[in-house]
Amino acid sequence: MDTPEKLQKVEQVLPYRLILIMTCPGSCGIDQLGKLLNEWNIPGTIRIARLRLQAAHNSPDQFISDLQTAFLTPGGLPAVSPPTNLEESLIVLLNSVIDYTQDYILVLENYHVIHATEIHSAVSLLLDYMPPCIHLVITSREPPPLPIPRLRVRLQMVELRV
Repeated sequence: MDTPEKLQKVEQVLPYRLILIMTCPGSCGIDQLGKLLNEWNIPGTIRIARLRLQAAHNSPDQFISDLQTAFLTPGGLPAVSPPTNLEESLIVLLNSVIDYTQDYILVLENYHVIHATEIHSAVSLLLDYMPPCIHLVITSREPPPLPIPRLRVRLQMVELRV
C-alpha cells in the first residue's frame, strides 16, 4: 500500500472521522494496514482496536457484541444490555465512550462481507455521532453504502486504494 505522506503519521490521521481503505482480492493491503497501524500506535497517544468482520456480523446481535468488545479498555465499559434494536444498543455504546479523551482508532476490516441494511445504518449512525476523538478505519473490496459523499464534502474522510 502506497500510503500518502499525509497519512504516515498518526497526527495526520486524527482530523478524519473515516479512513476508507479500498483493497483488491489477494492484495497485501491487510499486511500493510497492520504496518500502518503500528506506525500510528504511539503509546500513551492513541488506542487502536480491530474488528475483523465476517458473514456472522450481518446479525445485529453479533455485530453490536463484537463492536462493544473491540471498544473495551483495561477499565472496561459498561455492558450493553441485550438489544431491543441495534440503534438503541449503538446509542448506549456511544454514550459509554463519549467521555474518552484519548484518541481511538476503530478498524472494521473486510466491510465488504456486510450486506445487512441494518448494519450499514448502524455504521452510518456511528459515523454521525461518534465523539471527535474516535476515528473509524474501514477496509473493503467495494465501496460501502455509507454517507461517503457527505463525509468527503465536509473533509471528514480520506480514501486509500491498495
